Amino acid sequence: MIRLIAFLGFCVLTALIASWLSAQQGVTIINWLGWRVEMMTSLLVTGLLMSFGGLFLIVKLLVSVISWPSWLGYNWRARRRRRGDEALGQGMVAFAAGDVAEARKLARRAERLLGQGVLPDLLSAQTANATGDDRAARRYFKSLSAQSGTAYFGHLGLMRLHLAQGELEKGCMAARAALTIKADSTPANLVLLSEDLNRENWKSALDRLERVLSPKDSFFTVASSQKYTQPLLSPDTAHFAAGQLNKPELLAAHLCLRLAEQQKDDKSQQCYLAKALNWSPSFLEAIIRLARLEAASSSRKALKRLETAFKAVPHQRLADQIAEVASDNDGQFVARLSGLAEQATYKDEARLIVAEAALKRGIWASASSALHAVSQNSHSNQYYLLNAELADKRAESLGQLPDDQSAAERERALLAAAHAPRARRWQCGACETIVSQWQMDCPSCKIIGQIDLLAPQVAK
Repeated sequence: MIRLIAFLGFCVLTALIASWLSAQQGVTIINWLGWRVEMMTSLLVTGLLMSFGGLFLIVKLLVSVISWPSWLGYNWRARRRRRGDEALGQGMVAFAAGDVAEARKLARRAERLLGQGVLPDLLSAQTANATGDDRAARRYFKSLSAQSGTAYFGHLGLMRLHLAQGELEKGCMAARAALTIKADSTPANLVLLSEDLNRENWKSALDRLERVLSPKDSFFTVASSQKYTQPLLSPDTAHFAAGQLNKPELLAAHLCLRLAEQQKDDKSQQCYLAKALNWSPSFLEAIIRLARLEAASSSRKALKRLETAFKAVPHQRLADQIAEVASDNDGQFVARLSGLAEQATYKDEARLIVAEAALKRGIWASASSALHAVSQNSHSNQYYLLNAELADKRAESLGQLPDDQSAAERERALLAAAHAPRARRWQCGACETIVSQWQMDCPSCKIIGQIDLLAPQVAK
């Protein structure tokens, strides 16, 4: 409709101009080379306009004829690209649908039509890798790594290809090449982390793990509340021993502990132990070692750390360390522990530790009071054993021989202890093996840094 109105407007304007020219009475006389030409001015103007229009059409026709081969070539290339894009899109759909054979055929067609490029090379590399054509996959990944825009992904592809073929050294080289482009690459750092753990390169392993857990933060500024949230994909962790990364923050804390053991001066040891607690605030071994170092210069600071830890995670080792640092007498120590137990997160567990400490020091009233305060839901095996021990020591202190009734009560307590829930214990987070005390490596699966202190079981 708009074009029709424009055409009618053009016709009306042309008619008006023609009418106006025909009404003009002027005459133009031209003398040139002995010729005299005399004509109406309106006719001359009309002729000039028609001549310019004709000349314009002739020039345009000549340009079209001259550019005709390039026009054909452009259209041919456009059709070829369109067909290549269609083949590329269909190939990606086929690969996503699981038809690898059809996807590879379409990838070859796209490569033939489009030539080498990011998407054709990527599809070809994926299909070649999925069909087991390692040579083709390697060729395509090398092509990707040679282009600045896709070099990182090409190195990652080569890394995984080498690892799948058991070429660990070449895989590590590809991972290092990827890290030169993207320093916080999780897949590349995980590959080198596994290698560092196997070779016991603790410092390098810690650096790798830090980048995986907190890519934007350095090791010495990690907040204690920071938690690992980035998911680890199975292809990135396939080269690790099973369960090695079940608790990555705990592994980082253990690596800090390893590095603290290698330091010769107390300041460096304290630094690494403090960083271990940043990663795992309830890491008992780091708490005790750091308190021992602090006690050399400030017993008050060490005692405060131990008491804070006892209130958060009650444990017998913490109680023993408090007794060593505080230098209290028996009554003062039991009273100190009793006060801490009432402020503890796990009050019943702390009361059991108070009862055991009182029993060792012969303070029967404090032991009985602590056991009596333990709630019914926290009657663990340790609770029943301590009750039996309290009855025996009371009778022994009074010089009484055990009668049938006391023997029967003791037997019932021991039977209840056998069936009661267990107290807090050490367990490997990788293979779930229960161990009697903390160790750096699991004695069963040999995994480093996964033994943790589990919360006590609660009776239902």
